[in-house]
Amino acid sequence: MRLLIAVLIMFGLFACQQSKPSDLLETQSSVGIIQDDLSAGVMTLRAPLTSAYESPLPFDSQKAAIQVSLTIPQLVSGALGCGVYISDDEGNWLHRFAPKSLSAGSHNIVFKLQDPGSWPAPTSAMPANNYRRELAKHFGCYFWSEHDVDGEIQIHACQLIDAEHGLSEVDHEIVDVVIGDYAVSESTAMLSTGKRWELHFNPAPFPKEPYQSSDFKADLHLIGPDGKTLVIPSFYMEPMKLKSMGSHQTGAIAAAPYFCVRFRPQRAGRYKAKLVCEWEDGVSRVVDLPDLDVHGADWDDMVRTDKDDSRFLSVNDQFFWPTGINLKSANDDWCHAYLRTIKTPNLGTETYEQYLGRLQRSGANVTEIWMCNWNFALEWYDDWPSYHGLDGYSALHAQQLDDVLDSAYEKGIRVILSFRNHGQAHTRSGNRNIPSDTNEWHYNPYNKQVGGFLNSAVDLFSNEQAFQRQENLHRYICARYADHPAIMMWKLWSEVDITDAAKKDSHIKFTSTPALESWHDRISKHLSEHDIYDHLICAHFSTDFHRADTKLFKLKHVSAICINAYLWRLAGAYGRRYTLAQLLYDSIHTRGAFRIHKDILGELGKPIVVSEFGGGNPFQMTERELRAHHLCAPWAAAMSGHAMGPLFFWYEWIDQNDHWWALGSIKRFLKGEDLRGKDARSVVLSAEGGANLWARAWARPGRIMAYVMDARWGMDGARQNLISDGRLKVGSKVKAGEMTVEYWDASLGRVIERKVINHPGGNLTLQLPAFRRHIAVKCWRHK
Repeated sequence: MRLLIAVLIMFGLFACQQSKPSDLLETQSSVGIIQDDLSAGVMTLRAPLTSAYESPLPFDSQKAAIQVSLTIPQLVSGALGCGVYISDDEGNWLHRFAPKSLSAGSHNIVFKLQDPGSWPAPTSAMPANNYRRELAKHFGCYFWSEHDVDGEIQIHACQLIDAEHGLSEVDHEIVDVVIGDYAVSESTAMLSTGKRWELHFNPAPFPKEPYQSSDFKADLHLIGPDGKTLVIPSFYMEPMKLKSMGSHQTGAIAAAPYFCVRFRPQRAGRYKAKLVCEWEDGVSRVVDLPDLDVHGADWDDMVRTDKDDSRFLSVNDQFFWPTGINLKSANDDWCHAYLRTIKTPNLGTETYEQYLGRLQRSGANVTEIWMCNWNFALEWYDDWPSYHGLDGYSALHAQQLDDVLDSAYEKGIRVILSFRNHGQAHTRSGNRNIPSDTNEWHYNPYNKQVGGFLNSAVDLFSNEQAFQRQENLHRYICARYADHPAIMMWKLWSEVDITDAAKKDSHIKFTSTPALESWHDRISKHLSEHDIYDHLICAHFSTDFHRADTKLFKLKHVSAICINAYLWRLAGAYGRRYTLAQLLYDSIHTRGAFRIHKDILGELGKPIVVSEFGGGNPFQMTERELRAHHLCAPWAAAMSGHAMGPLFFWYEWIDQNDHWWALGSIKRFLKGEDLRGKDARSVVLSAEGGANLWARAWARPGRIMAYVMDARWGMDGARQNLISDGRLKVGSKVKAGEMTVEYWDASLGRVIERKVINHPGGNLTLQLPAFRRHIAVKCWRHK
């Protein structure tokens, strides 16, 4: 608001005097003065600074005008400019000013608010469309002058009134159409493959809830050179200018809002284009657009399930094995509580810019970001800053996510975007070890107790109205972000098995409810229908692979398997001597001791991703245990057949202890390698030495990569002696021939020894160089 007031000063009285009278405003002098009204008050002027008076009355969007009645005493020399404003709780102003300046005397001015289109304003202030009027909570009047003024004026009334004359009806039409950098009258628009192109427009009449497709929906239909039709949804855009406030980041609407369609062409050729629109009252319009003429080489820089080996990912048909950490939000209460880290200031995009920069420098290339209420969620309880309950989405968070995705892609980092965290549908602990403060249902805008319409969190998964609103949210996310190549995967829920949709005894043996399965089936299908770029969609379960309900993983449109790998210290086979490396291997290759389903995840034919790990009992872990897990996890995952490196969860611990360097080790080892292939597989190897050694390898004919770990260190990070007599048994029936062997320092990701051997055939046992903790090996046959 202060920024807007400062801008108004720039107009000065001259702009006020030169403006033409508007039919949206009526001005009268010395008539109809209202005395002793609730909205009356005394205004102290501080001109040439703009002086604002806020009415004590709440704003009512159903009213048609603001009436200002005032008296300017003779002692106030010079003329005053006068205007009115309405504002929301975030301080965003919509304003209109009188076309004539006010001199000494009494004045009664009526500023009409309701109009069919935008609310004209001489500054960059946003137009008062129906949606923004609905969000407004306050209103008032303001004054300014070209000259110094220091005095008081009597405000007899600043109140909302009904209009005397009705508004004319507006026929349904699309206005303000902008096609990229081309006017709508051009016969064609030139585009380039791989580059984002946008279509901007506004509907008239403007919808009351522009974020809801039920009020207004517009889709861009493109008929490509192959004859196939692409349907791309539009979204409502409120451009935001972000600003750092030292302890947090804020945003102000920087330009007039508009509806937008984003398209990133992947194939060259000419596309026939039309915009298909429908209003809430059922009226529809089709707007023919110029052809889109796309030039450039075919482009597809999206992460996909590999078309020949569905266990792995590829980009442009090239093998892609990402690794990184989970940057769910700017900071983490749990990390602070359990590892005594300092909470990182949440400066929105600025905080992520620092995280992503360090992630890039480490050599890593993937992260996960949550759309949780304290990070980038678009809808939440309206008492929280930037949120509007179920009346709209957070323009601030939407803009922040735009900027973070841009930054990530510039740095070569892909993003798993989680739509929800489990707390949003959680009222009880789904796991006995998880603190009860994860209950966020109390503030979920769907909750009837805070203005929603659902009685319980479980209803999120079965109520038809809730389905429609969630589908609308996904449509918006897809319309705004799906063209972005930084997006690697959509995650529908983070740890959905801890929501109330799980059975109450799920901390003992997890079984999902039928509603949970049907929710994933319907939602994943809807999302895939609106995503023309075909991003991966995953379902996610907590703890480890034992809790995964494979019925969800088998759904047609759930294209990736997402699990955790927390090394819980369980009894029996999964007791104190169980290592994280073994857990990662078992996640793919075994049913496990406590599985409630017969499926082996590796046999489902979908990429397997671990998006959280770190520690034994995650709430009783030690730092030495975390260091060991952080170092060994990517290696064990690669040798076991995971689609990517596991994402370490305790990211502030990594950041504040400078453990970033370890992330690049596996990337250097895998540079130039390709794990794909029908003949490529994980194998269990035998290793001997002065300690209990754990060994796995990824092998294909003529090439093998192996990882050997001191199991005692890998279990809890205990310091171990130098292993100087380690031996790795590669096989007993290896064909004779010349081979190259490389030994790698697994912590630093560098070659420590390379040699050529001439194997006579039969048993092949490699003598390992002296090492501590772990070592990696490459061996390949010469042609």
